Amino acid sequence: MIGGAISGTAQAGTMMAHDKDKNPDESETTADFDEDFNDPATKPTKTQSRCNELILVSPMIAEFRVGQNGELQWRELGLAGSPDSPRWGVRMAADSAKDAGPAGWQPATNLSQMQFNPPLRLLATPNGATYIAYAAAQFQNQAERDELVALVADFGPAVGTFDFNGRAYEFDELASLPCFPVPN
Repeated sequence: MIGGAISGTAQAGTMMAHDKDKNPDESETTADFDEDFNDPATKPTKTQSRCNELILVSPMIAEFRVGQNGELQWRELGLAGSPDSPRWGVRMAADSAKDAGPAGWQPATNLSQMQFNPPLRLLATPNGATYIAYAAAQFQNQAERDELVALVADFGPAVGTFDFNGRAYEFDELASLPCFPVPN
């Protein structure tokens, strides 16, 4: 993306709210997404199911922070570890590895050219970390399709779009990542 490894629009409405279901345990609304991943009171099976889905396929993830000199930095994350001990890990494309600093951080120099709509809200927050989950709005292969489905199913409906290298992407902005530990 911001490094060249960007990937894969489904309608979230068909995956969401079953307001008339007789079994409330089977109903989902868009409000369930953020709460389910972060609320300790959430039923373990519901959260575990979503976490298991992320192990199979996840959308692309970018983490942003403000560096020590006040500059905005980013790095790409993906699932790492083993199936029984997954974690979010730093992903580095060969062409961007030479420009990356410690732990994969790179200057976010082209962010302003990406035309986020709506603009990112959480960048440069006091805690210093913001995440975006994203996928190509019009998938070109099965992997991109799976990433788009994962974005909608596991992170809720996209909150916006951005353009990069002539392609449109859908994104969701997050204050934290679900399910698994994040690298330092």
